[in-house]
Amino acid sequence: MDQKQDALFSVSGKVVAITGAAGVIYGAIARGLAARGAKLALLDLLGDKAQEAADGIRAEGGEAIGVACNVLDTDSIAPALDTIIKSFGRVDVLINGAGGNRPGASVPRDGVFTDLSLEEVDKVFALNYKGTFLPTQIFCKYFAKQGKGIIVNTSSMCSFAPLTNVPGYSNAKAAVTNFTQWLATRRLTFASTRSRRDSWTRRRTIGCSSRRTTRRSLPAATRSLRTRRWGDSATPKNCSGRSCSSSPMPGASSTGSR
Repeated sequence: MDQKQDALFSVSGKVVAITGAAGVIYGAIARGLAARGAKLALLDLLGDKAQEAADGIRAEGGEAIGVACNVLDTDSIAPALDTIIKSFGRVDVLINGAGGNRPGASVPRDGVFTDLSLEEVDKVFALNYKGTFLPTQIFCKYFAKQGKGIIVNTSSMCSFAPLTNVPGYSNAKAAVTNFTQWLATRRLTFASTRSRRDSWTRRRTIGCSSRRTTRRSLPAATRSLRTRRWGDSATPKNCSGRSCSSSPMPGASSTGSR
């Protein structure tokens, strides 16, 4: 990259926590962020694999730690956050990358939908949706105290249309997309500070603008929503009661305040 691109894509000094970081996709994202100057906290259920990934980044001159973390257990997420803060002093970004599918939640070519195991579908839904919801809750509490923070969620193109025989995974990712859109109609308790919540698909980056949009550009279903702070029925002083930000493109959502 030339110097202009280096400056544009630099995340130098930013502390980024990534769940599911021992996997192929988010392991690669972690290495890319480390190359741009970020300090990485690699969270994964397989703590030894997360540590191996962190070792690889450090071997290339980057800064990274591996942290064992079960994204379905708040008693595991909270200590993981504490470990990151102790190591780097703060956290700037959470990337929710943990997710995946199970064979039992997929319709085989020689099978039928009615034979799917609800237990397997529940596990897929929990990993993808609950595994995004819970880390977001825990980290948002910290970001609220810090006064700023960025959260990036991971969805899939199959959340918009039934592309393959994976109803459990598709439904779960649709829930993640909806959750991200829901977040985009609310403000955190630090409403006067800068924040952003984005949703990514694996093939396409969407909803990356953190600027407030006009009411006219909001989806019709969102226009009637009053924007309120989480855990508080009062509307933020710097918000007119309308949705603070959204995107007219289906599946795209983000919000920000300056």
